[in-house]
Amino acid sequence: MIGNQNSPCTRRRDSKRFEHRSSRRRAYGTTGRLAVVSLSVFATVTVPASGVCVWEPAPTFPDGPRTGAVGVNQDGTLVVLGGRPFVGEGAAVDYLPWGTSLWQSGTPLGEMLMQPGAGIDASGRIVVFGGYIFSDHFPFFVPRTGGFLYDTVSGEGDGIANLNVARAFFAFATDAQHRFYVIGGLDAARNVTNTVERYDPGANMWTFLTSLPEPRENAGAVYDGNGHVLVIGGANLTGTPQSTVFSYDIATEEWSTIASQPAPRQGQAAVLGADGLVYVVGGSTGSSETTSVYIYDPGTGLWSTGPNLITARSNAAIALGDDDYIYAMGGLAGVLGTDTVERLYTGTLDSNGNGIPDACEECGGDPDCDDGVDCTDDFCDGGACVFTPNDANCPDDGLFCNGTEFCDAALDCSSTGDPCKPGLLCNETTTTCERLFGDGDGDGDLDLEDCAIMVDCFAGPDATPNPTQRITAQDCLDAFDADADDDVDLFDFASLQVVFVE
Repeated sequence: MIGNQNSPCTRRRDSKRFEHRSSRRRAYGTTGRLAVVSLSVFATVTVPASGVCVWEPAPTFPDGPRTGAVGVNQDGTLVVLGGRPFVGEGAAVDYLPWGTSLWQSGTPLGEMLMQPGAGIDASGRIVVFGGYIFSDHFPFFVPRTGGFLYDTVSGEGDGIANLNVARAFFAFATDAQHRFYVIGGLDAARNVTNTVERYDPGANMWTFLTSLPEPRENAGAVYDGNGHVLVIGGANLTGTPQSTVFSYDIATEEWSTIASQPAPRQGQAAVLGADGLVYVVGGSTGSSETTSVYIYDPGTGLWSTGPNLITARSNAAIALGDDDYIYAMGGLAGVLGTDTVERLYTGTLDSNGNGIPDACEECGGDPDCDDGVDCTDDFCDGGACVFTPNDANCPDDGLFCNGTEFCDAALDCSSTGDPCKPGLLCNETTTTCERLFGDGDGDGDLDLEDCAIMVDCFAGPDATPNPTQRITAQDCLDAFDADADDDVDLFDFASLQVVFVE
């Protein structure tokens, strides 16, 4: 799609196939039934069924949409820190004490901190680290190295050791020894990194660990309860959502690649449920938030599909409560985000001993198994619902610029999205990826930032471009070399003036 060109000097930013089984969605818990999944890109695997409950509304945040925040469980109290809404020059903190139904306001953070990581150390203290300050917002945000202790009454406490690498949009997790892992993200140069660090609260020290096999940002991470830290999905170097899952073996200090999640996502939240299963909640396809929930069994290494969220969201705060519910809190949902909170029971009470939690009933026939997604083939098999995404139910719409059509178990028929790399524009007429002349920052729009970037590239006739770090020499030529003479010169400058006038 061609970007806006109406105000060139005004800044403006505006196939996989799998099968899962689940019992009829009535109440709480999971089962251990099996089903077969066939991934068109990856290997054929067998996945456990989920006798799943539905998500339930939980107390809503009192002060509006809650985005850019992180959630923890401190002694039964859910605490959500950082992000919007802001309180003066600081970021909000909300907490929900055990057994209550109203969020309360904690002492705000000292700065407008967005997208931090957080965890509970062995002493039961909240530790906050990394992120960025809203006043340095994308694309000019500056990732932080700092961190601090936090208390809902006294606010920010002592600082902790700085990260070795400043980063934002990183994945993070806490292991059984209450050590914190930060994984990937965007570094100070806003490059996607594969570096990994671990914080030992007792030593007050961050230590580099073995790097990820591939750079990732905006991924989910979780400790699996079995000695591994999982990094799930996220975006790669080109900003494309991934389905790959990496597993870090804490004992051997090595990474391996395990079964991929059923669909590519970024910005999903991951948490270990009370049943010992990993829940991967929401996220984005790269173009929109989703309601999808995927469940990973660390014991078998297999995936299943869980019940959809009530509200599509990505980058939500998430935590397991002492009541065995997982809570998805706030997050991005459309333009403004959402103030909603929802919860899913992950307990395993099974008084009948039949492998199905008391509140979950099996299906009795195919009509019980309509998941409301037109592109899936749904039927009841041995008391378990089987929902099979079928790409054949999603015919090609004939458009080049929205990618390939496929069946998404949560979103129905979907497309893989813009096939062009960042900085290039898709031309439906020629079915090619092109760079808009004069678009130095690759945002699909001609504006004042492009004017400034051309100054960096402009070095006079017969001279080699000598840009700053904002753009490479080749990008200078791609964006501004109108006469294709391998030089950015006065002729190209005049051509850009004509474009801006138009």
